[in-house]
Formats: sequence, C-alpha cells, structure tokens
Amino acid sequence: MGEQSLERSSEKRIGLLTRYMETQLLGVRKHEKLVTTDRHIGRGKQALQGRSLPRLPVRTVSGPFFVLGADVRSDMARRLCTQVRRMFDLEKKMGSVLAVGRNRSRHLVPVWSAILRAGGFHRGFLHWVRKRTESLPVIGNQLPSTLELGLLAAATRSLALQIAAKEERNRRISRREGQARDWSNGGRFAFGQIRKQRVAEITSLRENFDVKTADAVGNNRLRRKTPVIKTNVLQVDDSPVHICIGDEVTIRGQQHAVIGIGGDIAVLRPAFCPVNHGCVVTFTRWVTSCNDLRRCMSKPWAKIWNSVPDDANIWDEFKSFAAPLLPWAPMKGYTLDVRDYRRAISKARSHSALGGDQWSVPELRAFPDEEVEVISEIFESLSNEEIPWDDHSLVGIIVMIAKIAKPLGGSDCRPLTIFSMIYRLWSRMHCARFTSWLVTWVDPGVCGMLPGRSVSDVTSRITLRMELAVMTEVPVCGGVGDIVKCFNTNSLGSHRVDFVASWGCRWARQDLDARAQESHEEASHARESR
Repeated sequence: MGEQSLERSSEKRIGLLTRYMETQLLGVRKHEKLVTTDRHIGRGKQALQGRSLPRLPVRTVSGPFFVLGADVRSDMARRLCTQVRRMFDLEKKMGSVLAVGRNRSRHLVPVWSAILRAGGFHRGFLHWVRKRTESLPVIGNQLPSTLELGLLAAATRSLALQIAAKEERNRRISRREGQARDWSNGGRFAFGQIRKQRVAEITSLRENFDVKTADAVGNNRLRRKTPVIKTNVLQVDDSPVHICIGDEVTIRGQQHAVIGIGGDIAVLRPAFCPVNHGCVVTFTRWVTSCNDLRRCMSKPWAKIWNSVPDDANIWDEFKSFAAPLLPWAPMKGYTLDVRDYRRAISKARSHSALGGDQWSVPELRAFPDEEVEVISEIFESLSNEEIPWDDHSLVGIIVMIAKIAKPLGGSDCRPLTIFSMIYRLWSRMHCARFTSWLVTWVDPGVCGMLPGRSVSDVTSRITLRMELAVMTEVPVCGGVGDIVKCFNTNSLGSHRVDFVASWGCRWARQDLDARAQESHEEASHARESR
C-alpha cells in the first residue's frame, strides 16, 4: 500500500513538474497545452489540439552533443511529456522509484548521472534555467529539487536534438528538391545558368576529386587520378586509397598538398601531422577552411579528439595548423587585482572548504586587501618569469598566517598552504579570462574542463613540492608550473600552459623545470664544496 501511494504521489509530482516546464521554462502558449491520453509511463501517445505526436526513440548516453540556447521552440515542449516519462521509466527499470521529500534511494545517483550526461549540459543552459526559476511554484509540499529540474532539462535537450536534426534534414531535402526543379527547367540560379546534364550530380552532392601521388616509387603506383566522391564526408568509391603526405588533391579546380593525416582527418594546410607518413584512409574529412575546422571540432567522437592527453602532446602543431583557419584575435594582457579576487571568491559557496588545510570561504573573504595585492603581484612576477619560483617561495610566503587579528599560538595560525589556496583562485581567474576569450572562436561545447585536470589537482601537487623543499632543503617547490587543462569533449592533448603562452600568459614548463634542475645542481655542488 505504501509503495502504491508513493508511486501515485510520484506520478502527480512528475505531472506538475512537466506542466511547469512546459508553461514557465519553455514558454508554451496556452492553446498549445499538452494533454495526456495515457497514464502509463512510456506508453500511448500525446494529443495536442487534435494532432497526434509520434513516439520518439530513447536517446542513449553516447549520443552526440547538442547546444541548446535560450531560444527554445514551442514544438520542443509539445513532446516533452513523453520524453520525461520515458526517462522516469528508465529510472524505475533500474530499480528506483522517485520518492517525495528526502526519502530517496541511494541507487538514484548513477541513474541521475547517466541522464544528465545524456542531456549534455553546457554553461549557458543552467543559467537560462536559473533565471526562470526565481518564482518557482511549490509542487506538493516542497520545491522541485535540482536533480528533478536537471532531469527535465536533460529531457528537453535530448528532445531538442532529435527535433533539430529532423528539421534540418527536412530543410535540406526541400531545398535540394527546389533547386533540382529550377535547374531541370533551365532556370537561373545565383551563379548563372546550370545545364540539365549536371542536375543529378549537383542534387546528390557528388563531386570528383583527383588525388596525385608525390612519390610514385614509394607508393608503388604511377601518377594516376583516383576518383573520390564527396558527400558530408569523403570516402573512396571502390577500394581504399593510400593517401600519403605530399600527395596532391584537386578540389573544385584548385590543387592542395596533403601535409597531415590524423585518424579520419586529412589536413591540407598547414603543418599538422599527428601520425606517421603513409596512412591508409578509407573514411576521411578534408579540412581546407575555417568552416571545415569548426565542423570537425564540433564532432567529439572523432578519432583525433579521443587520444590520450598525456601521450598526444601536439598542441603546437595544432596551433600552427589552426592559426590561419580560425579568426581569433590575440588575447590582451591583463593584470589581476583585488577586485578580480573578490569577484572570484564571491562565487564560492560559503560552507565549502578550499585547500589542503581546509581554509574556509569566510576566512578567505576576510583576507586583507593589502596582502591580496602583495600575493597577486608575486604571482604576476612568477608568471612573467621576472623572478624564479624557488627563491620567492621560501622567503615571505611559507609562513604561519594568522587567522585572527592577534594570534596567541599555533592554533590561531594557518600553515603554508595559503600560498596554494591563493594560487588556485589566481589560476581560476586567469582561466576564466582565457575561457571567455576562447569561446569567441571555438564552440562552447568544447570549452569545459576534464575531470582530474582542474586547478585543485595542481594545488595538491604544488603543496607537496613546497613542503618537500622546506623539509629537505631541495629548491624544487613550484618547479612544475603546468596547469593541465583539457577540453571536455576534445581530449586531443594536454591544454598545458605553454599552449596558452602565445596569447599572453607566459608560463613555460620547460624553462621552469630547467631552472629547478640548475638550482638543484648548484645546491649539490655547494654541499660538495663544503
């Protein structure tokens, strides 16, 4: 009896949440209100003013990423109820029931995690939802939880992907049919008269490409022409073509030299070669312009973006390859000040603790402006390589910092990890500025952070090295200055500091490591001379 009442209350709560999502978040007009014709989850169909809505396939977790902005269309909300109920059905199949209040099962966590991953969040969508939940209605006896809103948002994103893909496919088909009718009737288009003989070739988006080898002896074939058919991606007609570095490809009457082949991408210009020369390519994408590169980077499942970050250190080659294709502007230099620090610390949760020694956010907010300015200047000097890490990290920074105005003993002080804590905030502010600049020319979907590659991971490493330097008199603290960053869907290689260096943040891991090694050797010679 208890389980039945719990399920009924869950059903009622789901319906209220869905109606709120339709009317408040998605902006469904009154005359387009959804009407449920079947009470069972995942069955039946929805009726919308007499129009039947087809059943949609359930999207898997490994589906493609989709960026959903604030301009959500009303037709996405028309099928929202069906999608939400199917996701709740998925939850029940995995042995969980949506409970009311705090009586939630522990098994809900992996289910919610999978659903949220299926939704593919990006930074703008949560902010858009938050702005529309200021006057959130009370559902039952409490407000909807964050997970429940996240479920509805994930369902909306999954539904939006399917609708947008279907609309785009229908739009392309209708445009292609219209062009075929005009061309077959001998009509004119924007670029002039089109002959009827080319109607079939143009409407099927087929184009012949000529591939000429650069080294006939090495490839064991003469300089013959190999036809390649272009659709959305290029693939060979009958048999695989052995494309090598240096081959010439004729595209639309222009010749390009193949100078890089990586995974399923053949790069024509400039230098970008993540694999060895000579590669059998059966399914390839040609990158010749900025639009080609954007489409390539928007595909997170491409082989080239799924390499191991620690083993694929080719950011320099990628930077030289993408520079003439992407319309970016150099990042302007900027010196962080106290206001940036206050702005960064204001976004932290007041009940959270940061750093290895559990510095609380209220303590960091109460940190004097004068000391923040001094530490910020130190970090600026360190980043610009004006002073070495080794010298300054052992003088004036590794001290017991007072927690109160007049400390009476060691319990009123904090140890050296305040250095790492301020460094973490300082790095976060720099990364925020870099990310805001990066999204101006890179898709927002690839501008996140990978788990295990955040500033907090660097904080613990720096803290351990500083303590090692103090205890063993080995000046290695700060010797590793790489803040390892990666794109969340773009794990091509470590987004290291030397990649950011050319745009204003002049950190250099190699120089720091070399300087630390030299200091270590000098200290060893000094001890031997004594």
